[in-house]
Amino acid sequence: MFDGPAIDFLNVKYLLTERNRGINPSKYRIVVDDPASTFILYENISYLPRFFLAPQTKIYTNKDDIRSDLRTDSENINQTLLVYDDGKGAKPQIYNATCIAKPGGVNVTSYSPNRIKITTNASCDAYLGSSEVMYPGWHAEIDGKTTQIYEADLAFRSVFIPRGNHTIVFWFRPAIFLWVQQ
Repeated sequence: MFDGPAIDFLNVKYLLTERNRGINPSKYRIVVDDPASTFILYENISYLPRFFLAPQTKIYTNKDDIRSDLRTDSENINQTLLVYDDGKGAKPQIYNATCIAKPGGVNVTSYSPNRIKITTNASCDAYLGSSEVMYPGWHAEIDGKTTQIYEADLAFRSVFIPRGNHTIVFWFRPAIFLWVQQ
């Protein structure tokens, strides 16, 4: 249960569990172990950051196929981003991509509930993965140009990042807010 890739993908850094729970010592480090307590606090040493460049990407046109792959763990979601192409927006720029080298770094320069600014240094074309929920009203731009947001792993925001240094800005402006303001 605690060794699955979903724990890492969802940024779970600390885990408080009962003493007799059988935790994988190669994945978790003990932080607090009070013999008088029935609980132990562990640190997950393999959790993913909130934003990352995915080394591999698979594009799907059917959500049921993504569900199936997630259920059967046929794709490691910590290595492969499962991106949904609904056919309505711009086509994803790369299909089933693999970055031979480490895809690069991501730095969150500002973060607020309605606006997130990120810089990347991508060694190859890649997708920016996140554990940020896909929700109507989110928009994105790369280097000042509007870009398509894709749904990854059935619930999370992702954008295509071309090779090189880039600034990505996500902002939340739902249509209902604009309608109410008029």
